[in-house]
Amino acid sequence: MLKNASNNKTRIHDSPFVIPGGSIGNRVWHDTNGNGIQDAGEPGLGGVTVELRQGPNVIATATTDANGNYVFANVVPGTYTVVFQKPSGYMFTPVTNQDSKVIDFVTGSTSPITITSGQTITTIDAGLYQGMGVGCRLVAVSYTHLRAHETLM
Repeated sequence: MLKNASNNKTRIHDSPFVIPGGSIGNRVWHDTNGNGIQDAGEPGLGGVTVELRQGPNVIATATTDANGNYVFANVVPGTYTVVFQKPSGYMFTPVTNQDSKVIDFVTGSTSPITITSGQTITTIDAGLYQGMGVGCRLVAVSYTHLRAHETLM
């Protein structure tokens, strides 16, 4: 109990209950072979914008450091998505294994992530590989099936 200096009335102060925040983060890397796995020697990508969203609302924004690392600290318990803004000339690595967490190749969004009080989540990664550009298409051709009079276009 404290006394108010102006009128000497007694007041009771409740101390606020503080819920410790958690953290979400990890790495954006250049997936040089496009296999979705962070292979030895594949560098991080610096300068990539990463958003923490709750529903459609952007809660926080981070930029990856020179090694591709980012973190959102003091995240209040709840459910979020992380959205990666791909740099020009890059494409998101397909999600075929545990390393890349981007599930929407258009928006760069992850699936929902639920964080609890004090929890640290360091597995939210994005692999990016250099694409072929707008309007380009890769066609696989088997050379063994070309006949002498056929040409490869």
